[in-house]
Amino acid sequence: MLGYALKKLMYNLSLCLAAYMLIFFFSRYQRVYAGWFAGAAGMMYLLAAWIYYLKSKGTDITKLLKRKKPQEVPYYLKSPAEKRRKPRIGLNAPRHNTDDDLDETAEQAETESLSAKQGFAARAAVYLAAGMVMLVLSAI
Repeated sequence: MLGYALKKLMYNLSLCLAAYMLIFFFSRYQRVYAGWFAGAAGMMYLLAAWIYYLKSKGTDITKLLKRKKPQEVPYYLKSPAEKRRKPRIGLNAPRHNTDDDLDETAEQAETESLSAKQGFAARAAVYLAAGMVMLVLSAI
């Protein structure tokens, strides 16, 4: 888990520091714009850390934002014409689940490395560290 967290932390920090340096060297007001970017990035990382911390404790905020399926008439009360109707394919249509061998191997690889709660906790720690580094960088 420590290797996963360090790899993710280095990736996030390298992206943010590269963007910080580009803004610092190529903007008109170097320190001001770079500081604003670092502060905004730090706040976004802290928000992401809080969301992943809540996910690791069992509270998923994204489920609250999803649109709920409208109520339907029970199958036994539908007319024969409605029972034979095929589902339409579109934006609001139900997803068609496919049995794909590649999906199963990808899920096995993820479950072997970390459990879901450990992964969320590791991401929360990584995003917390990245957010704190970016906030300190914005104060410089």
